[in-house]
Amino acid sequence: MDKQPSVAIAVAPIRPDSIIWSENNKIAIISPSSIHILTPAITRRKEKSSRVIQHTVLSSVDQPEARRYDAVENNEGPFMTAYAVYNGFKTAAWSPVGSVVPGSCTLAVVTISHQVQLYQLQSNMENDKWELLRDLTPLFGSPYVLTSHVLCASWSRSMDNDPHHSSILALGSKMSHVSLWCNTLNSERMFTYKVIEDSDAWVTLLEWSIWYKDDSGMVAYLVVAFSNGKLSIVKVSVAQQSITALTIKTWFEKDTRAPTVLKITNSGSHFKVAVAKSSSIHIATFKHESGKDLLHEGDKWYSIVLPITTHFTGKAGMVWAPNGDSLHMFAGEYTNFSLVIQSEKLVVDDTITAAIHAKTSEMIRAQAVLNAKKAKWESKQNESYRALIWGVSPSPNGLYYSLSYTLVPLVDKELGDAGFDSYCGWLRDVQDSEQLESTILSTTINGWLQDGSQKGNTKILDVIDYVATNDGGESILNLIESLKTKCDAYGEEPQQLVSNDHLSRIMNGNPRNNTFKLLYYINEHVKVMYSSKIKAVEISEAVSETASELAKNAKTAMTWFYTKTILQMLLRANDDDWRALDHTQLSQILLLADSVLIWQPLTESTIPLVTELYQRVQNLGLGTTSQELQMISEVQTGTRPVIELNDLTPREPCPSCQQMIPLASNFFGICPSNHFWERCQLTKTVLDTPQVRSCRVCRSKIKQISPGPFQLILAACGSCIYCGSTF
Repeated sequence: MDKQPSVAIAVAPIRPDSIIWSENNKIAIISPSSIHILTPAITRRKEKSSRVIQHTVLSSVDQPEARRYDAVENNEGPFMTAYAVYNGFKTAAWSPVGSVVPGSCTLAVVTISHQVQLYQLQSNMENDKWELLRDLTPLFGSPYVLTSHVLCASWSRSMDNDPHHSSILALGSKMSHVSLWCNTLNSERMFTYKVIEDSDAWVTLLEWSIWYKDDSGMVAYLVVAFSNGKLSIVKVSVAQQSITALTIKTWFEKDTRAPTVLKITNSGSHFKVAVAKSSSIHIATFKHESGKDLLHEGDKWYSIVLPITTHFTGKAGMVWAPNGDSLHMFAGEYTNFSLVIQSEKLVVDDTITAAIHAKTSEMIRAQAVLNAKKAKWESKQNESYRALIWGVSPSPNGLYYSLSYTLVPLVDKELGDAGFDSYCGWLRDVQDSEQLESTILSTTINGWLQDGSQKGNTKILDVIDYVATNDGGESILNLIESLKTKCDAYGEEPQQLVSNDHLSRIMNGNPRNNTFKLLYYINEHVKVMYSSKIKAVEISEAVSETASELAKNAKTAMTWFYTKTILQMLLRANDDDWRALDHTQLSQILLLADSVLIWQPLTESTIPLVTELYQRVQNLGLGTTSQELQMISEVQTGTRPVIELNDLTPREPCPSCQQMIPLASNFFGICPSNHFWERCQLTKTVLDTPQVRSCRVCRSKIKQISPGPFQLILAACGSCIYCGSTF
């Protein structure tokens, strides 16, 4: 990714943190008149699309006429009764994946006239097209209330193990007010909280910690920076579908310099807070312990005054290194520093600083040379320029940084009065490759295995791309083999079911299944890299074949895990529920049991389950399953080596001619009249309706939910059963 050329953007941003990178790999760059949304392409699906940047612009002039200008009444004087404020863009924040719309990130935009709008990528579009999803401004009530004067926004991370991926949008306004909004907790109301008693404290910056489990629910810490220099930490608690807030402490009571940049680390029970005030940087470490007060370690802030100009104020960016040990800072007039805490002091790490400076200079100079060539200047030696850094944001996994910057060519006889050109470029972290790879892989993989949902997929792909670029795929081979070893070590732990469980919640909560899912997902990406021959990424045939074989085994294991869980949940139903099944619904259940006899090894794990199901049908008088029970008994005694496809009774009529379709394949069904039907990869029934969910990654197809025995089980299953991608 760092080898890609910078992408031009139309207008220079105006403030720090003007660039933000979402969990699902979208980069937004905010300027007063437009928001540029870029998608760094990691793989290609079609010819000539490798490494292409999708470039989408949200423009303020595209808004409806009523929203372009905000009429503000003024009754204080006789000469000006009203005036209009141009409704451009002020700032924005990405939601986590799935917190508002399943499977994607929503962009919260704050306009210059203090409106708050949610934008969402339209589904089923060939090209990126963003639309206004919701205007949150009316939730503030009157435009004259203090909380309606919104200045900044920050979206929290998703709450752990929440099936709705709940998160909270924080909005800062004047007179120290913060408003909190959650899509899953009374979405028609803003929770308003006054952080401190200070009428001069306007909230200008907000940052969230991760969520922690507490005795009463979930807890996160919101760091709030004010225009008069103060900084507070607010404890936000969510319990029993309600939100509460409590200010823990306020610092910098006498330092009235306004904070310009605020950053927080997010890993484990410890988190670090960094705040920039003019040329000073302050860092503190905090620790969360369940049931206890937030601990401020050492009860001190580590500070340093950097030798930079006032250009840092209003034009800069900071980002924490992936391990949280160092803070990379960029000043507006291109100057950078990397800060670390050593011997109880905050100091500049000259080695990392020089390495980042070299990488950034190389990126910026390459763009300057490219500009010179495009202009066909006679003297290619004269490439003098000034670079202004406007913001920096890390990729979802911390491997890369995106920078928004402006090139200002120096005026001379050859260049003339060249205009300002703004760009978005990419850097790779400068830490030791092996150390970085180990840290990122372990953090990303372990997080994915614990969660198993689609929100980690982009991080996984980025890690694979990074590893393959650097060593030709050998680390990928080591990775998938280590995952296979991890799968074997897990074994088949008995699944404890409760009556209100949904299939997706059970699947995502099982580390063994998530490991198999990850193996399959990685293989799909490896196949794309191998077949596409992406530049700088060389995947050998041996690596591709090994990945494919392990993925095949993983898919078989996952199919049984899903099938077993579905059958267990069906068997938990009472006899009255079984008697209420019609012929079609009962046939669907028996078809699923038949698939186990054919495509799963008949072991101590599989035989008792299918035997119990066939006996349940027989005992309730719902059908005749004596043939199936006899075949299972013969397999157990050794008189029958295997159950063949032709031994099973066809369960489904052909939707076209009503002839019975034999269970001849796991993927399709063909009736005696040669009508061809694809099968649902979850329930094995033929797909006789266009209402089908197709995975965009591995192309698996699942029938849409309809009333029947699978309705409750599958109701919350919104992602692919194999790779976790959203349908």
